Amino acid sequence: MNIEDTYSWLEENSTRTREWIDEQYGRGRKYLDALPQRKTLEKRLIELSSTDTIGVPVPRGGKYFSMDRAAGQDLGVLYVQDRLGGEKRVLVDQNELSRDGSATISYVPTRDGKYIALGISQMSNDEYGYKVMDVDSGDYLEDEIPSHIYPQMVHWDVKNRGFWYTRRAMELPEKGEEKLHRKVFYHALGTNWKSDPIVFGAEIHKQDIPIFRVSDDGRYAVVNVYKTRTEKRSSDVYVRDLENPNSEYSKIVGSDEYKWSGWIHRDHIYLQTNQDAPRGRVLRVKTSVALKEKSMESAEEIVIESDAVIEGVKTVGDILFVRKQKNVQSVLEKSSLDGNEIKEISLPNNSLLTAMIGENEGSEVFFGITSFLTPHTIFRLSLNTDTMNEYARVEVPFDATEFETEQVWYESTDGEKVPMFLVHKKGLPKDSKRPVLLNGYGGFNISYKPSFRQFAIPIIEAGGIFAVAGIRGGGEFGEKWHEAGMKENKQQVFDDFVAAAKWLEISGYTTLKQTAIFGWSNGGLLTSAVLTQNPNLFGAVVVGAPVADMLKFASYADSGKHWRVEYGDPDKEDDRRFLLKYSPYHNIQIDTAYSPTLIVTADKDDRVVPTHAFKFSARLQESASSPSDIIVRLEKSAGHGSSYAKKRRASMEADILAFVFKHINIKQ
Repeated sequence: MNIEDTYSWLEENSTRTREWIDEQYGRGRKYLDALPQRKTLEKRLIELSSTDTIGVPVPRGGKYFSMDRAAGQDLGVLYVQDRLGGEKRVLVDQNELSRDGSATISYVPTRDGKYIALGISQMSNDEYGYKVMDVDSGDYLEDEIPSHIYPQMVHWDVKNRGFWYTRRAMELPEKGEEKLHRKVFYHALGTNWKSDPIVFGAEIHKQDIPIFRVSDDGRYAVVNVYKTRTEKRSSDVYVRDLENPNSEYSKIVGSDEYKWSGWIHRDHIYLQTNQDAPRGRVLRVKTSVALKEKSMESAEEIVIESDAVIEGVKTVGDILFVRKQKNVQSVLEKSSLDGNEIKEISLPNNSLLTAMIGENEGSEVFFGITSFLTPHTIFRLSLNTDTMNEYARVEVPFDATEFETEQVWYESTDGEKVPMFLVHKKGLPKDSKRPVLLNGYGGFNISYKPSFRQFAIPIIEAGGIFAVAGIRGGGEFGEKWHEAGMKENKQQVFDDFVAAAKWLEISGYTTLKQTAIFGWSNGGLLTSAVLTQNPNLFGAVVVGAPVADMLKFASYADSGKHWRVEYGDPDKEDDRRFLLKYSPYHNIQIDTAYSPTLIVTADKDDRVVPTHAFKFSARLQESASSPSDIIVRLEKSAGHGSSYAKKRRASMEADILAFVFKHINIKQ
């Protein structure tokens, strides 16, 4: 273990650092551009993504908003229709915002569809500035909130006079705290953002994240305050009667151990929680009663904990929709608002429900559904007729009937059964000759679920296997599964992942040398830690946007401070001890044979800053006995998810796949 921070100089924006980055960029491009199958892979990836796509419609007051992309476009275009099926009118074309496709948008319409609050990120990262557009005219109002204060979570008032939003309270924070110190502000249309008053959160901790919502009648406000400074991710819920000028925000429920999320529908407040229910439950109580009692003492439980994990709840009219996950597959239920008359809505096997969108008092709900072999499909449920019909489907030049998805279960090092999806050609022989790309995440209560990834198609078309392991640390089976891979238990995440690879070999699918591993973000931590613990086990390793320095992650950027609840606090001696045991940067061994490794990062990533990738790469190249196959791939003018532009994403994915194909011997 090397705790000497030899490459700390890469943390600074110095001439030396910039020269190192430029050298690595050139070295990486020379290596990747010379890979024999790269151009063919890029062509196939562009072909797969050059299709018309339609976003899930967002209904607002008779209008329908959607983000669609034509086959020849790089990025999506925001459209509006005055009626469902009517002519689509362009509101914002992302392709016109930047020359290189680096700028992307988000949007929030008013309830009646008159205005949208338009967020624009110039580098596809977390830094959005906001403008306001009149939807009918397409003109911008004078209102503008700059990106450098990180405005987020816009919520319009019911009369369109302005909106609530969260942002940093101070204009010039300390370095590394740019996204902290968040408060709820109110912006009245036609005023300067600098005069926006704080309406909630003046005294909350700098790491707390308040999210503001108001009831449809405008009377009640609900603020969910999410906390990452506690031992577990937790939250408090506050409510206020806005019609009473003398009222204050009352905390009706809160905890430093459990998560609560509240919203108001009609005369009740609904709350989803994992308190006394690791897989989730839902309660409700009359809002007036909750305010009077300043508690949830009179609440009734309307959705009990089951063997499926509750992922989301939505109230539309007289119906309560509950999105669940059972064995890493989506389940959708609807019931009356009091939780009775439960009915399951049929979904395809091995599928993922991506969206559930409807107006609070609307007569329709749109659902997005996908799977490993099925591109995004949109369904519309009419609440008037109780019928669900396909609304739109993405057509991709790929014959899914030739392939299949199977879910297997394997035993990890401690005897726990772990699920894994395998996607491959039908009738694939178990001849130990199948190249495999094994994916994993294992953190933050996030499940790695079935979804269509064009990235996987060239692998399975070439006779390989695309594998996804549902390892601990994720949310596949609720909070207990998550906690089994947190903090001092993090090593179990890596053990689960290696056990998946070894099971594939023992079961006759492949060999470890024909297996490449891939992970992004926390998944980049996964693959880099697995690499340093098993230096030459795999045929290839892809480390995407990694968290790699576990002693400094909380100091590099404000986002990292929120991760202490997940990883542990490096400033605490006990936590520092277990962090150091697996920290990828600190566990690279001198003069060691490491598997060919591709480290992928982006220069404008403000979530997992590229410093992690730079330091890890530099030390790995220095220490590897054969550093020629330790390659850095840097995306310029992009954020944590890299570029969202079609051609740039295809280029990145072609680099990754060409690297993998070379080292685990896949032939197209």
